[in-house]
Formats: sequence, C-alpha cells, structure tokens
Amino acid sequence: MIRIIHLSDFHLQRERLQAPQEYLINALLRDMEQYINNETLIVFSGDFVDKGGLKFEDPDLKFYYFEEYLIDPIL
Repeated sequence: MIRIIHLSDFHLQRERLQAPQEYLINALLRDMEQYINNETLIVFSGDFVDKGGLKFEDPDLKFYYFEEYLIDPIL
C-alpha cells in the first residue's frame, strides 16, 4: 500500500538554520524514519523559503539550501 507524507510551509529563512528550526527539522527527519519505505510518496508544497528568499545572501541559491537541509536528508 502506498503511504503519502505531505510536508508544507517550511519557510526557510537563511543559509544557516536557526537553532529552533534546526531542532524541528531534525525531529521531523527522525520521526519520518519510521514511516518511509519503498512505497512512500513524499509531497512538498507551500512555501519552501520565507518571503521569496529575501534574507538569503544569494537569493538564487535559496532552493539549493532547501534541498540540502530537507530533501537530501530524506532521500
């Protein structure tokens, strides 16, 4: 049976995670370990970054940081 995990509205704010955000993301990743298998579909929606990435030093790289902090660890 396919399991769907829907993740939404992370609002990543900067190139470096702030302590509360890092704590929440690490807790999420630990919790997800017990639910992910070969038949799991993970859906990301909503705002990946906050305010279009205005606080990033290089806003063009904002989705690469989202990939580094969330997508890569999940994969």
